[in-house]
Amino acid sequence: MFTHWDLGINDTTAIWFWQLHGKEVRLIDHYEMSGEGLEHYVRIIKDKEYKYDRHFLPHDIEVRELQTGNTRKQFLESV
Repeated sequence: MFTHWDLGINDTTAIWFWQLHGKEVRLIDHYEMSGEGLEHYVRIIKDKEYKYDRHFLPHDIEVRELQTGNTRKQFLESV
């Protein structure tokens, strides 16, 4: 199981859940919301009963937050 993310705060954050089956890519789930922080999306993926192989994150995951000085990626790795 894999996820592919598109981050947004003014627009939506979208997460696609997919898996490989032979040579096929199967999209099995999707979640989309706006106005929420990363904590919300972590809770969403943890609440699903999927076993994840990898999360594909966009380039802006490396943006540092002013409040902490940490990147969004660092935050996700800590939870």
